[in-house]
Amino acid sequence: IKQGERVIQYKGLLRSHGWQAWQLDSIWPGVSDQPIASLLLYLLVFDCVDYWIHRGQHRFNWWWQLHALHHSQRQMTQWSDSRNHLLDDLLRDAILVIVAQCIGVAPGQFVAIVAITQLSENLHHANLRLWFGQVGERLWVSPRFHRRHHAIGSDHHVSATPALGGHNFGVLLPWW
Repeated sequence: IKQGERVIQYKGLLRSHGWQAWQLDSIWPGVSDQPIASLLLYLLVFDCVDYWIHRGQHRFNWWWQLHALHHSQRQMTQWSDSRNHLLDDLLRDAILVIVAQCIGVAPGQFVAIVAITQLSENLHHANLRLWFGQVGERLWVSPRFHRRHHAIGSDHHVSATPALGGHNFGVLLPWW
């Protein structure tokens, strides 16, 4: 039996004994019955987690050494988001998968969240001066908003001093 099959059998064994996986969207009545509301709730949670991952990538020197590859590109393109160190991507993805398992994200919703996030991040990194207006800039990260994060000379790495370096760590939502 492969490792993945053991996990599935283990979860099936727990279900057969009356144990149900915990799901964040079941806390609020009616949310789990509404796929769009459930998706938005999980998207919000994932974006918050992604924000803190991004802060960590800039805060911890060992992680910055991996993430710096992403910031080494001088010309922003829609592909700039995919220019990452393999270990940086593996660490981020492992954290997100663990969070997904802990809060009970359905597989289909997880795929949708990853697709929405990836498409949006590709737009953020595009060489566009696009912005979403006074209101839109406060609701969703635009290429213009994210450009400041990648600006040359903006001290991306957060030093050991209490003063924070870098700007605009939000992945989808600029509020964090």
